[in-house]
Amino acid sequence: MAQGKARLLMQVDDLQASLAFYMVQLGSDLLETASSGHAALIRISADHEMVLIEEGELNKSVGQKDGKVNVVKDSKEIKEIKEIKEIQKINEINETKETKEIIMVKENEDLRGSYIAQWLLPKFQRPKRGDLIYVNVTSVAEMKASLLANGLRGMQLEEETGTICKLVVPTPDKYELVFWEELYPSDEEILKMYAAGPGELERMLRGLSEEMLALSEVPGKWSIRQHVLHLIDLELVTIHKLKFALAESGRMYQGNSFSQDDWSVGLEYAQRPIDDEVQMFRALRQHILGLCTYLPGAMQRTVHTASREESAAKLIKMMSGHALHHIRAVERIRKQHGC
Repeated sequence: MAQGKARLLMQVDDLQASLAFYMVQLGSDLLETASSGHAALIRISADHEMVLIEEGELNKSVGQKDGKVNVVKDSKEIKEIKEIKEIQKINEINETKETKEIIMVKENEDLRGSYIAQWLLPKFQRPKRGDLIYVNVTSVAEMKASLLANGLRGMQLEEETGTICKLVVPTPDKYELVFWEELYPSDEEILKMYAAGPGELERMLRGLSEEMLALSEVPGKWSIRQHVLHLIDLELVTIHKLKFALAESGRMYQGNSFSQDDWSVGLEYAQRPIDDEVQMFRALRQHILGLCTYLPGAMQRTVHTASREESAAKLIKMMSGHALHHIRAVERIRKQHGC
């Protein structure tokens, strides 16, 4: 059996209504539908497939093979249904945007035989309503023009200065598709953005009380405090790779995976004070800026990972854009709550 290519499993209220939105207004391709009429595989860009499945249908999919629904008859099949429910529990995702937590799917025979598994990659994401779904495109401007021609309205164009341009499109099922295009600033522009980060963060936090740091956009999403601690931890993790690039350009680098949700829980983002962390953020950036000023060709120095080469310029640009993304989230929370 061919391996599925879909990265996302998204629950919808009404499959036909959702398909109408994706196919008519977004111009997506319908690749396959389940014989039950409650699930479909679609392609929304050249390399981005997703599975749409009606609420409640996922529990049944493990009993459906080759387009036919099998009646659960014995304890073995009942056990397999329970295993899928356990997978569903494991697959809860707590973050928004940028939530990229990967769902590890147990490879049992029945799951491999279900039509859902035939469509999905072994490691896939299962977003929650309200989450952001990022889709890379070659041109945001062309995407916007195409969607307008299809009659779509309610889009929002955003640019994180010098890093990415984004087109945010709400879906009928309360997800938000984010079509994004990478921008390519000069090394000088990257360093300027990087140097501005601490001041932007400090200005955005000015005047906030401890109680205000607990505010969020909606219940269950990250608070101001959590956004701040996360952006600084991501900086710390990335600087480890960056220092190897600067010190031993061209070497192989192998780091551990980074789970933002595990760190948020394990390091108690929801309760910890942020003042010392914000001061450290400024000191870290000053340290890196000093190195990039002193070391010849610093921005072109690289590390190699198992899948790609990454330059110091790319890593610094990524940190700049990531911090700005969370600073903008803090700004939205403050505006929403009038503080």
